[in-house]
Amino acid sequence: MRDADAVEALERVRAAALSDPDLAALLDDAEAEVVPGSHWEASAGRVQGLGVVLALGAEALAELTVAPALRDALERACARGVASAPGLALTSVITRWNGRMRGREASYRSAALSVAVDLEAGVRAYVARRGAALDPAVRVTRHADSVTVEGLRGARSAIEDAVHALAGPEASIRFKT
Repeated sequence: MRDADAVEALERVRAAALSDPDLAALLDDAEAEVVPGSHWEASAGRVQGLGVVLALGAEALAELTVAPALRDALERACARGVASAPGLALTSVITRWNGRMRGREASYRSAALSVAVDLEAGVRAYVARRGAALDPAVRVTRHADSVTVEGLRGARSAIEDAVHALAGPEASIRFKT
């Protein structure tokens, strides 16, 4: 697959998302990549499968878990965008954290922007978007092979969900009280 084909597929995905304002906002600061998948022969000829990988901010990832209809809309937009070119089909949609979260620009217009954050800030934003709050004393630290959460009282499942969504499902979590 040529790089130009991947760029065109991503543009078609973004165009398909514009029909849904919530989805368009979700993809506003997303980083996207198209990866070739399997291929097969169909009655109309060879079909190339493509996967779409979207790196999203912490709040956007949380939004996809609290609003399943938004996740469905995202997958439909990806499928429409990829399949709008002959011989292409969507094989997967993968979401991951881009190490960012939404912020506000310090100006009279208070424009939204995306700012780089550490894992603790990302976890706080994710948990807040899911409707919970973390005690300010809670500390989240990333290590090479694990994540340590200190000072947690309650909201354990929310922290686990956030860490796995942001650091990856394989992340090992150690809780210290």
